[in-house]
Amino acid sequence: MAASGTTAAPTEEGTEEAREGTSLAPPLFIFLEGALVPSGLLWEGLLALIRSHPHLIGLLPWWMLGGTARLYREVFRRIALEPEELAYHEPLLNFLRGEKARGRRLFLVAGEEPSLAQRVADHLGLFEAVIPARTQPGEDQAAQGSGKEPPGLAERMQAICGEQGFSCAARGGAGERALWEWCQEIVLVNPSRIARKNARKNAGEWGKPVMTLEGRPAVLPMLVRALRMHQWSKNLLLFLPLFTSHRILDPVLLLHGARAFLAFSFCASGTYLLNDLLDLHADRRDVYKRQRPLAAGHLGIAGGLGLMVSSLAGGIALVLYLEPVLMPVLALYLALTAAYSLYLKRVLLLDVVVLASLFTLRIVAGNHTFGIEFSEWLLALSVFFFLSLALVKRYTELRSKQGRPPDSPDSMESMARRGYLPDDLDMVGTLGVVSGYIAVLVFALYITSERVRVLYRYPDLLWLVCLMLLYWIGRTWLITRRGEMCSDPVVFALQDRVSYIVGAGILVVATLASGKFG
Repeated sequence: MAASGTTAAPTEEGTEEAREGTSLAPPLFIFLEGALVPSGLLWEGLLALIRSHPHLIGLLPWWMLGGTARLYREVFRRIALEPEELAYHEPLLNFLRGEKARGRRLFLVAGEEPSLAQRVADHLGLFEAVIPARTQPGEDQAAQGSGKEPPGLAERMQAICGEQGFSCAARGGAGERALWEWCQEIVLVNPSRIARKNARKNAGEWGKPVMTLEGRPAVLPMLVRALRMHQWSKNLLLFLPLFTSHRILDPVLLLHGARAFLAFSFCASGTYLLNDLLDLHADRRDVYKRQRPLAAGHLGIAGGLGLMVSSLAGGIALVLYLEPVLMPVLALYLALTAAYSLYLKRVLLLDVVVLASLFTLRIVAGNHTFGIEFSEWLLALSVFFFLSLALVKRYTELRSKQGRPPDSPDSMESMARRGYLPDDLDMVGTLGVVSGYIAVLVFALYITSERVRVLYRYPDLLWLVCLMLLYWIGRTWLITRRGEMCSDPVVFALQDRVSYIVGAGILVVATLASGKFG
């Protein structure tokens, strides 16, 4: 079960009897969509449809013309969501478990997909029954035959509970607010400001208690995590051609670089969000990735789509209006990342080659931005160095999943779908170490070339850079083989004191070797 990962104590307004032995409390009806599953089943289904049947995207507007019911029907007859793939509202679940333990009757209110709601109820084991929010075809026909209106949701709830009455747990949408007058208690789950205000007003008029269950983290830190702003550090590679050409102090070029950095960073965040949306259900089965804002349900799917479009639009606009020379490289970067998210990441070894290419494209973008001639040495070093880091990431993922039971949500099955098998671990490690040391070899050959003497007054000092690279790569792989590497080597480097010391040492030696900054 994927949980939201954030707990929040319920707050209560109004009076209410203590809940010890609360079998006397009225039965509680919990709305599946918006409350128990904050993101909504339709959005979950749409993502699953786009991932498994992308050729059907063009039919979505046609289905939408037939109304929400038809859209649900067309989507869910083509895909089958599993209850384990959904992100539930954890504070609400904790509250329901406590109420169930005290003997309170709990019912799940289904939306357009009663069959999925029943599977959710079976999975959670908390609910006495599933109640469809809409009248079923048989009930409609019976009502028409008797000349009466079919019973509404409130009437059906009242019929189940009798004189004891009932309470509702919902987000507080327009349709749900119609039930408040009937409720003995109102439980608001992640309510909007308007829903919260209306609940307080109506509760004051009717003298009914209101409980609020929040499960959302602070907005700004959550957005920073969703955008993966720590990954923006990768885009500093744009400035590498500026540094290696010894023009890093040129203020005009630095301004161009800052614009390119922001544009690439916003576009990179957009592609990360696209990847998270497409991998949403798989991420919820991963020990580490399930804590991402989208996978955990902290950021809704609609909000994630909006944030993705905004990030991509912002980055592209920056390039078009401020750095148009960068547009061809940015277009290639976006096309390659989209292809990676949709397909290439499931192709054995091609996935890590693409990741290394994306790093190298940032250096190419720097060449375009600053109008600096390409260095074949720098590009070759980049490809092998970042291929090694990409293999670190794959090795870590393979190692973390080995030995887990086949039915575990974090088993080797996810890696097998990407072409990797348990026996590949040693080979992935070997390829990674070799790639890293080939990068150092490329740099050593560069030091002995004639080109280096044009740029560096004291090129022999650069052999110290070779030694530092050998040390850093070897240490990184030793940490990885020991199982001490986190899931992302870039995150590891940003948190590793030794990496900062080595990086500073390389900068100092390169500066001294140039003889131009001292």
